[in-house]
Amino acid sequence: MDDFLIVECRCNTGFIFEEIEKPEAEDHLNDNMELEDAKESLSDAKTLRFLSLDLNQIMKKNSNGGLSGLSNLGNTCFMNSALQCMSNTIELTKYFLFGLYKDEINYNNPLGTKGRLATAYAKLMKELWISNDSRVAPWDVKKAIGTVAYQFQGFAQQDSFELFNYVADTLHEDLNRVKEKPYTEFKDSDGRPDVEVSADHWRAFSDRNQSVIVDLMYGQLKSRLIC
Repeated sequence: MDDFLIVECRCNTGFIFEEIEKPEAEDHLNDNMELEDAKESLSDAKTLRFLSLDLNQIMKKNSNGGLSGLSNLGNTCFMNSALQCMSNTIELTKYFLFGLYKDEINYNNPLGTKGRLATAYAKLMKELWISNDSRVAPWDVKKAIGTVAYQFQGFAQQDSFELFNYVADTLHEDLNRVKEKPYTEFKDSDGRPDVEVSADHWRAFSDRNQSVIVDLMYGQLKSRLIC
């Protein structure tokens, strides 16, 4: 199935879905960059040095640079809006376009998709940013997220923010650098200062969760309800 694309076709009786053979993917990333500083920045994603790189280093003359549309796969405008927001999170897009995800896929994490979503998302970013297609169909991302969130398997309208949460969380698990999650406990506050309680909770969380998604998108919030 992964060697085929499902294409929506219009005919006299309505819409049908047809499988066609998927073209060979072109690796647009130049793995032989001449800049030594670029190679150093790509050596370890945890340092976030890749954030200083310029996407123009891997663009072609006719690249769209992210200015591509996403095809509606039924009634999936909710998904397209979330994916466009993620695509324009430049820091995350650099991580995928420069290929850093390849060395961080966690194939054994039962909470992820064994790298299927991460690979599909990277392919989509290349199509949106480096190709010159005016419109892209995010089939592979849709199929991958549907394996962990069954409500997204069909073509009905869903909540955009819920879809974003599932995509971001599943990407995190696909790219989690913690291969074996340890058992952790969250201590009660017992009147301790907030900064101390916060540090304990973040330490316990970080023992089980380390990825580029955590590096770029996670933080801590404190809320209090007064009646």
